[in-house]
Amino acid sequence: CAYLIYNTKPKIINYFINSYKFLFLLVTLGILGLIFFRKLRLNDQSLYVLISLLVISSIIIYYKIFPSKDKRLFSISLIFAATILLTFRIVANQNPFLINSTKSLAEKIENIQNKIKKEKVVVFDSRLSALPFYLDQTTINIHRSKFETKREVLFEKDSEFRKYYWNINHENDFQNLLTFLNDKRGVFVTKKSKKFRDSIQVYLNELHSEEVDKWVIYY
Repeated sequence: CAYLIYNTKPKIINYFINSYKFLFLLVTLGILGLIFFRKLRLNDQSLYVLISLLVISSIIIYYKIFPSKDKRLFSISLIFAATILLTFRIVANQNPFLINSTKSLAEKIENIQNKIKKEKVVVFDSRLSALPFYLDQTTINIHRSKFETKREVLFEKDSEFRKYYWNINHENDFQNLLTFLNDKRGVFVTKKSKKFRDSIQVYLNELHSEEVDKWVIYY
């Protein structure tokens, strides 16, 4: 790539340079817009660091530090990549739900588990692959209709998986869920947007609940 860019026409290099300038402007406006509309949760220190990073990067990208176009392109691409990585690190650290991280959800679940002294966690019709890692325990996954939660069990060598996977379209697994809710055996995690049939909702109405971003935790 370096060889091709070095030997290409100056006009083509200008296209690349302007593309990076446009992308940087787009990223900057997006971040500032999220801050203005309070979609980002940032403490004062992180906010100052982020804004300083964007200002310094914009000076380097828009100011002609190198006279030759190829060196300008290399420097701009490097600064743009570094800005993206550092910005993501700052934003993702304090906004886990913005990047679909389950770390904060796991922390809330652990607090509830310590309060009710029960460890079982059921996740309803959503795939949260990182949640067992954060909780350091195996969760029970429930499949109702989402393709991402459907599991191929044809080649399972035994029935051990049924302890951690319930397909409630099957009567036995559906009864397992009702028993879990009725006996209050642990924590039930679901998205706020989920709607339940009356046979499930009647048990949820009897439970305590706490909300974490787009999730509801019943216990």
